[in-house]
Amino acid sequence: MRKWICSAAALVVAVALNCGGAFAQENNGGVKSFNLDSLLKGSEFAKVEVPQDASAAFIDGVKFMNTNELEKARASFLKVLGDSAHAQNNTAALFYLGKIAILSEDITSAQAYFEKVLQKDSTNLWCLSVMGRMYMSMNENLHAEQTYTKLIEYHPNENEAYYQLVNLYARRSEFEKAYSVLDKLDTKNGRSVQSIMTRYNLYRVQQNLNGAFEYLTSLPASDRDPIVNCIIAEMYTERYDDSTAINFYNMALEQEPNFTSALYGVAEIYRRRGDYDNYFKKLMPVITSKEIDAPAKKEYLQMMFRNSSFDAKYKPSIDTLMLSFLNTHPADTSVSYICSGYFMSNNQDTLATEILLKNKRLHPKDPLAAQKYTLMLYWSNRLEDAEASAREAILNWPDSLIFSEILAIVLYKGEKYDETLATYQVLLDKAKREGNNEQMVEIWSVMADIFYKLGREKDCFNTFKRVIKLSPDHIPSLNNYAYFLAESGKELKKARQMSQKTIEAEPDNPTYLDTYAWILYLMAEEMHSLDAKLYLEEAKKHMKHAMLYGGKESDVILDHYACILYALNEYDLAFIYWEQAAKLAPDAGYSQKIKEKRAQAGK
Repeated sequence: MRKWICSAAALVVAVALNCGGAFAQENNGGVKSFNLDSLLKGSEFAKVEVPQDASAAFIDGVKFMNTNELEKARASFLKVLGDSAHAQNNTAALFYLGKIAILSEDITSAQAYFEKVLQKDSTNLWCLSVMGRMYMSMNENLHAEQTYTKLIEYHPNENEAYYQLVNLYARRSEFEKAYSVLDKLDTKNGRSVQSIMTRYNLYRVQQNLNGAFEYLTSLPASDRDPIVNCIIAEMYTERYDDSTAINFYNMALEQEPNFTSALYGVAEIYRRRGDYDNYFKKLMPVITSKEIDAPAKKEYLQMMFRNSSFDAKYKPSIDTLMLSFLNTHPADTSVSYICSGYFMSNNQDTLATEILLKNKRLHPKDPLAAQKYTLMLYWSNRLEDAEASAREAILNWPDSLIFSEILAIVLYKGEKYDETLATYQVLLDKAKREGNNEQMVEIWSVMADIFYKLGREKDCFNTFKRVIKLSPDHIPSLNNYAYFLAESGKELKKARQMSQKTIEAEPDNPTYLDTYAWILYLMAEEMHSLDAKLYLEEAKKHMKHAMLYGGKESDVILDHYACILYALNEYDLAFIYWEQAAKLAPDAGYSQKIKEKRAQAGK
């Protein structure tokens, strides 16, 4: 059995026929309860009309019912019962009183009122139907069976009673009785889609999938509508008979050319075969259908991207598919987000940005739309536009700090450090007012980094001291504080102690390993040769570990490793790492450094 996706045909069937909760097992707990929605979903209440020559009290009752003033309505209908001059209104009044009792979740009173209706009119269609549903909800299955049997006897054309009996028998696993009721219904009316699907579901409840398959495939073509043909096609797909499955999907499409379940089904067969030309051809009408809601399409597309890898030649087809999806649901924010994400992941930042700008304009009061657009500008390195968008959003949503946080990130990337500090100060003041220590730590940590970039070492180190005092184990701050101390040539022993805590907390973090190794290297430079070599060997050990966990992706870490190797007279290996650093950062001056170091080493 293929398990990759729920059958599209089965999904449509469940929605179309509302069979999802059919054949629920009988509750044996003995607790009487009823489902209000199931009792009121029928048309019985709507059918009750105001009798001719209705009394004023009856008319008032109906009026109060319409305005949901149940107590006033109940009082009016009780008044009707005491009005001998309008006794003809009594049956309808009792029925309405039963309805009010249901709405008030007073099942005992509802039952009493409906039984009084049946005493006056034992064949009352509306009352028998509601009573049957009530007994079903209360799990009083014997009374339900008797009520529906009467309903069928008095009103043989009331098809709902037959299906309720089927449901009842299926609950009790009395499947032969259920099939017998369906036989009577088919004899009376001929086969219908509902009776076919009910039999199909009975087979499924019995876990008799072969029986379901044999039943559906034995039906003449004249009895199969598009839904049934799609279910048969899905069954053949599960049996790995794709050719026959396509035939049945095509039968469904002949009956209804835009039947989405069939289009989905055929498309999926082509996708599994790798026939992407036909796949996209079949999928396009589904994606552009306005009859299918956007979330269902979104879920399908996400599944498609997870389960499929497409050659580059199909990228134009996917682009067209995504744009068609967007054009079909232009105002749906979730569609805008998935489409912009797709184009961004394919390096089409301009198109992704245009999509999010349009979405922002369509939803000017949605802060998430503004947030997505601003971040897209940031990721596209359009920093001036991102800054303007963030500042606009701050004015529009002054109580939300998310845009101040985004603004700070944008300003930092744009190296506008003074403005970045001012923005973080706003966030810091709020965190202080709220006593949010965690947020204060995070903000101070970033501010300390900025102070260092601005050459304000004293402010940097004082800020880190605040962080460590408030959160002694804040690992990112311990690492940065240690590194900045080492770079400034100050308190190397203190720096080493702090860095030691970071690699103990995260032993595979290449940045923390680099900091620790670099401090050892700097300490070695101040020692005599024997002790220095011990420190350099330890630094080398940590750097080798850093290389295994992503260190080769940083030119700074590669440079530090090369310096350590060079100090150990491992010149050839040192130059290999400097050359790798030069490739990662051609403008960082590594080429000149290599020349100088080669000259020093006599290389």
